[in-house]
Amino acid sequence: MEFDKNYWENRYLENDIPWDTGTHHRELPAIIKSFGLKGKYGYVPGCGYGYDAAFLAQQGAEIWASDISLTAIERARAVAEKYSGPVTLIHDDMINPGEKYTGFFDFVFEYTTICSVSPEIRSDFITGMSRLLKDNGLYITILFPLSGITENPPYPVENIEFKNLAAPHFKLIYFQKAIDSIKPRAGRESLHVYEKIK
Repeated sequence: MEFDKNYWENRYLENDIPWDTGTHHRELPAIIKSFGLKGKYGYVPGCGYGYDAAFLAQQGAEIWASDISLTAIERARAVAEKYSGPVTLIHDDMINPGEKYTGFFDFVFEYTTICSVSPEIRSDFITGMSRLLKDNGLYITILFPLSGITENPPYPVENIEFKNLAAPHFKLIYFQKAIDSIKPRAGRESLHVYEKIK
């Protein structure tokens, strides 16, 4: 099955979005402070309803965010207004939001987005994020490791697997296994921060 715009749009229309927590990630305030994201240009791929994007913007980062679902983008616009965090929203392919964004961003932030990407094209996703970042830009991801075999998203991903996947374009500069997560995910999420190398 090809997971195209219609697939993701239907997931949002049917409210079949178990990954949505209804708020920004608890670890974001510490991430913003630790890695100096205030005033930086950031990109949030696969933003969903945009809570993380809106919070980053509210805290002073300049944020662009994308999603393939129009329903998600429309909701993200309302969320950004609620947070008073101006976000430039892009309804398009999160890997290729436009040539004008090549080498444009200081950082990429994604939370579980990689789980929505088929293992067959994950290397393309990583390459795409590298292309969007400036030299020495940061790729920041909060990973929710999953295991097992599934036919539909979310797809499994482990910490070491992601590190190896990122290695051609990024070096790991920070890893934290125990982060401030919501109760159902407590003790299972991890923070990875990578720096672009090429």
